[in-house]
Amino acid sequence: MKTSIGHTSTLLDFLDVGFSSNQISDLIKEELDAILSTLKLDHDLDDWTLVIRASYTNARQPLVSKNKLGAFTSDRIKEITIIIPIPTLEFISWGVHANQHIFGASHFDKLVKNFNPIDLDYKQFENRTDYILDCMRMGINLSFENGFTVRNKKIRKIQ
Repeated sequence: MKTSIGHTSTLLDFLDVGFSSNQISDLIKEELDAILSTLKLDHDLDDWTLVIRASYTNARQPLVSKNKLGAFTSDRIKEITIIIPIPTLEFISWGVHANQHIFGASHFDKLVKNFNPIDLDYKQFENRTDYILDCMRMGINLSFENGFTVRNKKIRKIQ
């Protein structure tokens, strides 16, 4: 199985300001490839790509998509989305200006049933990079603990 890391943002002028999405992608891809190398996967998944997408928003808490989302069978892609809320400068020094948020904080309230919460407090971080990395790592670990399906095969990391 191949892997890919992507970044999207519903924040204005945010990507690669105070962090490097390429550096984060390289680190996370290496860790993701290491996890996959420990799993016994069927060869019919070799042409599939597992995409981890960091989505920067102002949601109320970090979230990771549940198994039922993100299957693109015709393209042989399984996507796991990790919602990473970015606080405002009013709350943390590495935050963003309130007017950079495109959506209100309640934007994901109706969608939250499609996601699992990630228990992480942004206040324990001194910079965007460490916060983003921890959100992504925790989201990936939660996805592998809960398991997800690719081509009717459950992929799960056994502890």
